[in-house]
Amino acid sequence: MRIAVAALLVIALASCATRAPSSPAWAKIEGCWSEGSDHWPAYMTWRRDPAHPGGYPGDWRREAAQGDEDQVSFTLTPAGDQMQLCQRAPGGFERCDVAVFGRAGWRLDDVAVFDVQGDYHEFGYAGSPAPFFWGERRSCN
Repeated sequence: MRIAVAALLVIALASCATRAPSSPAWAKIEGCWSEGSDHWPAYMTWRRDPAHPGGYPGDWRREAAQGDEDQVSFTLTPAGDQMQLCQRAPGGFERCDVAVFGRAGWRLDDVAVFDVQGDYHEFGYAGSPAPFFWGERRSCN
């Protein structure tokens, strides 16, 4: 009985933090973002994916030491009644997680969390010591 009640509580909490794929909240991530840094700033770009309605490909890049560039590609796509974020790094590494929108998502486990407040955007993985990216809206030029 306790296990059933705990399972229902987890589902209820997840539904509070999760926005359905059709939610207009997801459209807030679209655009270009810049993470200020004194040394190597990072940039994030999310675009609508015409091939996958409701989906957003994303690219993170950062200039690194010696003129190198770090880059990670993402795909955020509807998966049933949820969103899924897949992270692809050079070398073939891939990680896919359920994605939620909103600050309450940080209390969950093993999810990618997105939040946009005005011109400020952050996302990362719940349970991580810090978000993967946090930055402000910028021009895409």
